[in-house]
Amino acid sequence: MVGAEESNRAVCPAGGNLMVRIDLVDEQFGELLKRLQLSENWREIIRRNIVAEALKARVTPESVERMTWKTRL
Repeated sequence: MVGAEESNRAVCPAGGNLMVRIDLVDEQFGELLKRLQLSENWREIIRRNIVAEALKARVTPESVERMTWKTRL
């Protein structure tokens, strides 16, 4: 049976038996996220990218509405 401390570790992908404590990774990742700065218009940028990708895939507003309607049934 794996102990609580062992279950809180992830195997290092570099090989061998190197381990990284998950609580340390969580803390470091949290600090990284705190430092990220999004622009004021990040939602608009994402919306434009989604619309551009949809247009490339020939998705029309009408087809989206039809798909949405079908999911409500």
